[in-house]
Amino acid sequence: MTPESLRLDHSPTPSSATEAATTEGKYREGTKGKKPLAHKLWSHSKGPDDRLPLRNKHRQRIFYCKHCNTFAPSPNLDSIRRHLTKDHGLVIEEDERKLAIQIKGSLEAFWRKKTTGTDVKSREDDMMNKLERLLDQDAIDFALVTLITRRNLPYTCMQWPELHALVSLLNPATGNTIVRSHTTVPRRIASEFERQKQLLKAALQASRSLIHFNVDTWTSKTMAEYQAIVAFFMTPNSQRKKALLALPELDASHSGNECGARFIATIQDYGIERQLGYMTCDNASANNTMCRYIEAELGSRTAPILWRSDWRRCRCLGHIINLCCQAFMSAPDEEAIDYAVQQSQKFAPERVISVDTLFGDVLSGEEDDLIERAQEDDDSDEFLEEQPPRKRARRSTAVS
Repeated sequence: MTPESLRLDHSPTPSSATEAATTEGKYREGTKGKKPLAHKLWSHSKGPDDRLPLRNKHRQRIFYCKHCNTFAPSPNLDSIRRHLTKDHGLVIEEDERKLAIQIKGSLEAFWRKKTTGTDVKSREDDMMNKLERLLDQDAIDFALVTLITRRNLPYTCMQWPELHALVSLLNPATGNTIVRSHTTVPRRIASEFERQKQLLKAALQASRSLIHFNVDTWTSKTMAEYQAIVAFFMTPNSQRKKALLALPELDASHSGNECGARFIATIQDYGIERQLGYMTCDNASANNTMCRYIEAELGSRTAPILWRSDWRRCRCLGHIINLCCQAFMSAPDEEAIDYAVQQSQKFAPERVISVDTLFGDVLSGEEDDLIERAQEDDDSDEFLEEQPPRKRARRSTAVS
């Protein structure tokens, strides 16, 4: 099998002009006089002999190259064009479609009306030069990459004549600035990604605050495991920002050491090891291992970086509430809930708040007071700055 899904047919080629004409006559008869795809490529096709089918199982016409014994079961125009160029040295350009030709003709007629007179050519050249000076290649590439990636468009959209006709209508001088090959689009996306990454790196390194992180891992429907690393920082003009720094795919399992190694590699890539602040993760045991790995890795360097995992690791409040709700909802009976409350009172009886008090404060709008009472009982309150009490109106709990 040859590249581009083109297969070799070992049947003999027509040895004379008469036989070739007869074969092509059968092909035209099978198409009822219509040009297959209105494309120059099909002028290099021949009809099949009596032993080969005219269409595949999907009712698509099969391309039989008249220059060799090659045929394409699926009429992929890009594959056919590559075959003709690579194997036969034939460069085939696609015709503009009717809409593009009409719009191009309308543009030419418009500019002719605007530049009537003896010096029409010079005025047209002067106008095109002015339009070209308005173009910004970087801005154009950024706009195209943003359109393709955010709207999930195929790379072949850059070969749509209607798109180029629309762009030419907006500015006729954009002919050489717009990508015309789908193979160029991935390179432009990669280039724009690197450019945006350098801008983000500079913004992170200039952060006025420490850079704090949310780190989470999950398994996709295809059983691929990913780690999301999101940074929160403050710009030099005191604006709070967040950005996804990396989304690496993990190996067999998201173990703590592997997640820690990927995190270290990410902050090294951005050059922000010494700006590492607090890290928020869920309560999975692998995250404990990851934080200890980061602490050991930063502390073992030639110029050690002090980062205490027991101080800087924050647990996700949403995950804690989710676990508590699941425990209450999956409890077999009321006795199991009472037993859990009694066991918690043995370790910190002054910190336990009854369920009735908890839900009563939330419903009455006193959740802020509840948090303040919890902070007052915190053994580590010496690390917290004293804040003046907030005064606010009491919300009504009346139900109509």
